[in-house]
Amino acid sequence: MTNNSIPKIVHFSLILAILILSTGFTAFPTQLHFTQDHHPNQAVDGVIDLRTIKSSTAAQLDGEWRFYWSRLLTPNEIAFQEPGYERIHVPSSWHTYRSSEDSGAVGGSLPRFGIATYSLRILLPNEKQMWALSIPSISASYKLYVNGELLHSNGTVGKTAMKTIARSEKQLLQFYSESGEAELVIQVANFSNQRSGIVNSIVLGEHAFIVGQQQLRIAYEMFLIGSLFVMTVYHIGLYVMRRKEPSSLYFGLFCLLIAVRSLIIGETFIYKLIPPITWDLVVIIDYFCMCAAVISFTLFLRRIYPNEMNKRVAQAIVGFAGSYIGFIVLTPPRIFTNGLPYLQLFILLSISYALFVFVLAFFRRRDGALFTAAGAVVLTISIFNDILANRGIIHSGYFLAFGLFTFIVSQSFVLAIGFSKAFSSSEGLAEKLAHLNNVLEDKVRERTIQLEETNRLLQNQICIDGLTGISNRRHFDEMSAYMLRKAAEEKRTFSLLLLDIDHFKMYNDTYGHLAGDDCLKQVSALLQEEAEKAGGMAARYGGEEFAIVLMSETEDAEALAQKLVEQVAGLAIPHATSKTAPYVTISTGIAVYKPVEELGDEVEMVKKLIQTADQALYQVKQAGRNGYTLASFGH
Repeated sequence: MTNNSIPKIVHFSLILAILILSTGFTAFPTQLHFTQDHHPNQAVDGVIDLRTIKSSTAAQLDGEWRFYWSRLLTPNEIAFQEPGYERIHVPSSWHTYRSSEDSGAVGGSLPRFGIATYSLRILLPNEKQMWALSIPSISASYKLYVNGELLHSNGTVGKTAMKTIARSEKQLLQFYSESGEAELVIQVANFSNQRSGIVNSIVLGEHAFIVGQQQLRIAYEMFLIGSLFVMTVYHIGLYVMRRKEPSSLYFGLFCLLIAVRSLIIGETFIYKLIPPITWDLVVIIDYFCMCAAVISFTLFLRRIYPNEMNKRVAQAIVGFAGSYIGFIVLTPPRIFTNGLPYLQLFILLSISYALFVFVLAFFRRRDGALFTAAGAVVLTISIFNDILANRGIIHSGYFLAFGLFTFIVSQSFVLAIGFSKAFSSSEGLAEKLAHLNNVLEDKVRERTIQLEETNRLLQNQICIDGLTGISNRRHFDEMSAYMLRKAAEEKRTFSLLLLDIDHFKMYNDTYGHLAGDDCLKQVSALLQEEAEKAGGMAARYGGEEFAIVLMSETEDAEALAQKLVEQVAGLAIPHATSKTAPYVTISTGIAVYKPVEELGDEVEMVKKLIQTADQALYQVKQAGRNGYTLASFGH
């Protein structure tokens, strides 16, 4: 069967579908990263004015940041010592920046490897709210401070290569703004990556909006990655069924390599799948996938278009890519990444030659050449775009995953035509293949839905207790430390209440675990409601034990404890075997602390407060339960 046997309307429809996909999907990730109601202001001399930023918008923190070369400065050192600084444009690589004579750089240009500190003052709307920062991969390790607090450490920042551990994980960080300003300080140490410093835009926006954008990006990338893995299984499965035709094997390996590399770029899923993975191993996998993908694709192209692709050229491409894989295996990343410009040039030449092969096949009317040419155009554009973006020449985002996906879809049509031609005599097998295609499409949709649902569940599991619906122990640990630090900064009193349902084991033994669960839900709902009224937070601390943290004076904490004891009793939940009352009651221990000096480690301080509240709770139980006790707390 030739191209002429396939109706022209089918050709036209498929090509149109590829072009529509390329237009729509190319716009999709770009909007997510850059252009969705983007705030137009640029930073000037380390200050960016975002006071007019609106909700449901995001702003890139681009422009002139203050830059301190060869120094790792804390926010206090920057604020009080007022060291000399230079102005550097973000995003950009610092080795392209020409510094002043006192920076210590030879000839006014900075080296690729070293340490530096960036700072930016952000003017925000005055209203109090939660903000989020979308942090790209920063070369190669960093510490980020917001308003003097260490918000996140990525890798290990050291002054030497031996003391630095690189990591390139993308992060989404949140902070609460009490005033109309935020001070960002980022310490960066790079002794391994060829592109140094903040080379991609940091994005700031309202917390809910940024989280929503991240979820859209995750759904988009997981769709592409999931589709690539499905295509891997599909094409390798075709090879298993018909081993005389290895083109499907080469193409399946190509899909697999691109899928694995997609886990490294973009949202950097590789760090979530394998948290202990090192930066060196990530870079090795990245470069290996690029070279191996060139080899598998060249073998595939040579197989489907043997008359159009020169054998010697194919051997040269495979030989160079194989040699570079050996270079990757035998040398550390700091050395083999130096060859990235040459590798990119090699890939550009390879894809340009492949495009020539596709065009030649099209003019010679080879089977599927029209689909291949359309997909190749999209792929070529995406590769050129990504190389320019990687070199820092443009900041349009990365589209290689989509370009490869579009091209792979077009190649799937080519392989489908070839197999249809080979098995045209068997209508029964053709029906089975069509059924397999439908099943695979359903699996892709089903998997996408499952991934979205899993993502939502993971978001809830991070902060919410599954049974009661209030904050869990992990969220309590984070928020209690945050609120204690906030109380210390504002010179306010911090109160911690530890509450326990009296004789709860007897309740479970008498009424059963289902009734016990219902009892926990009722009590937790009441605690949550009253805690929020008092400006605090309630959490399930463990089992039948709950905790409440708030900033209040001693008398207010005691009043809240008394109110909770009375209202829980007022629920009148029957408890026939209780030794305290014929209904469910609670006991409460209170620890109150007003910082009078520098706080120190707030996590350790919270642990001491919990111990104090626990001792008070024990006193209540010794005194007969159904009440509260305030325990004194000292340094």
